[in-house]
Amino acid sequence: MDIFELYDLATWYKTYLKPMRALYTELHTATNNNATQPTKMPIEAHLSPLVQFLSEIAMGQLSLQQLALLRDLEVQGLVGPEGARWIESIVRAEAYDPATTNQNVADAIEAITAAGQKLSGYTAAVDQLGLDRAEVSDEDGRITVRIGFRNDASIRNVKDWKTSADDWYQIVRGLAMMSKEAPEDAKVIGASTGSVILVLSVTYAVSRLLATIA
Repeated sequence: MDIFELYDLATWYKTYLKPMRALYTELHTATNNNATQPTKMPIEAHLSPLVQFLSEIAMGQLSLQQLALLRDLEVQGLVGPEGARWIESIVRAEAYDPATTNQNVADAIEAITAAGQKLSGYTAAVDQLGLDRAEVSDEDGRITVRIGFRNDASIRNVKDWKTSADDWYQIVRGLAMMSKEAPEDAKVIGASTGSVILVLSVTYAVSRLLATIA
């Protein structure tokens, strides 16, 4: 993940953080009351807006690496549709326990706030450096594409690497030819083990075709 990919993630997260935290906090007000007071508050009125908001968060805008960072920050399961499913599962659990639910919601608020602070600190540091995105962008309008594995698949040895390299050579070659470009126009600018295997520099036309098969 390059500097601006992380910066974009921080900007994306900041867009959703304030309303998301407000909705989580409203729900926490109700769960805290129900865990500590004899007079109970209705939960559904506070749960439904949060579930709807989380469900509409545009997780599809994020790359695999950005999603992995959200996981490392321990908030991937609290935002987006996954977060909506999680909060519904604990509030509407068959074995509902007010105290446990209240603590889970409080922990979620703490986690999303802490992640926001860390990402905000990063953007502040980048801003102080005065970096210009245009100065570090690919030349000739080319686009950097990271080809990665989903789930737990990865390259662990030379045989795995050779198999994947052959497969991706055929894929990129075919896409380049469909775009009326030479296969060698797609440049390999990085490679690694683990979840990311190839970093390519390609034209816009090839990147669009790659996106359709991702």
